[in-house]
Amino acid sequence: GSAVAVEHIFSAASDILSLCCASLKPDTIQILMLYKQHISQLVSLYNNYYVL
Repeated sequence: GSAVAVEHIFSAASDILSLCCASLKPDTIQILMLYKQHISQLVSLYNNYYVL
């Protein structure tokens, strides 16, 4: 479902992040991880309430 699509996007992004990780500040990485968690929760809520 949608959660799988979100995880796929972030998995692909992790390949890019691994290449430029040294240039990212720890705070930036933390914010990105929080966004990932938030988006996954929103997708889960959407799937629980709107997808039959």
